[in-house]
Amino acid sequence: MHRKEESTIHIVGIANERIIGMVFISHYGRRNHMNVLYPETIRAALTSPDVGEAARVSLARRRYRIVMALLPLVALLILAAIPAMAEPEPKCPTPTQKGGPACWIEVENQPGCFIWNPNPATDETVTWSGSCSGGFPDGHGTITWTYDGGSSSDTGTYVDGKRNGVWSGKDSDGNEGKGPYVDGKMNGEWILKQSGGIILTITFVDGERHREVTGYMAGKCLERQTYVYGHMTTKEPC
Repeated sequence: MHRKEESTIHIVGIANERIIGMVFISHYGRRNHMNVLYPETIRAALTSPDVGEAARVSLARRRYRIVMALLPLVALLILAAIPAMAEPEPKCPTPTQKGGPACWIEVENQPGCFIWNPNPATDETVTWSGSCSGGFPDGHGTITWTYDGGSSSDTGTYVDGKRNGVWSGKDSDGNEGKGPYVDGKMNGEWILKQSGGIILTITFVDGERHREVTGYMAGKCLERQTYVYGHMTTKEPC
C-alpha cells in the first residue's frame, strides 16, 4: 500500500513537470525546457553518458504516454473554469401575452441573442438583421416584431445591447416615429406620425415624457399637454 502511494505521487510529479515544461518551452527554448521538464534526479540520469539511447527513448515514451493520458483531464479543467454565458433575466415566456411585464425576448433568427421587450404583445416574435455580440444585438440593423394582429419594424444602432443614436420605426397600421436614444432610453425630441394624420412632437428624458407634447393636424395645432417625468400636469387646446 505504501509503494502504491509513492508510485502515484511519483507519476503525478513527473506529469506536473511535463506540463510545466510544455508551457515554458516556447518561451525559454530547449535548454531551459530540459531543466523544467525533468525532476533533478531524472534529468541527471538521462543526461549521464552511462545511460544508453534505448533507456532514454523508453523513459521519453513513458513521459509522453503520461502526458497524453492527462491532457483530456487538463482540457476539462480549463473548460470548467470558463463560466458559461448566462441568459438574461427575466426572459419572455413562450408564447408571449399582451400586457405582460417587460422581459428579454430571444431573437428568432439568431438563437442565443436577446432583445429587451418593454411592451410584450400576444404571440410575439422578433428578428434582427444585424449582428449579435455576447448574447445581445450590436451595430446597425432592423428589428422586425411580429405579433397577433400586426407587425412593426425599428431601424437603428445598438451599442453593447442598448439602443443609441437616432431610431425610426413604422407599424403595419401606418403609424411612424423617429427620434434619439441614449443608453437604451428615449432622450430628446421625437416626432410621431399617426395614421389618421395627427403629428405629435414629444420630448423625452430618460424614457419619460417631459415638458410639452403638441399635437398637429394639417399644419394646425390641436392640443398642448405638459408632462413632468411621465406625469401629465396640464392639457389645453392650442
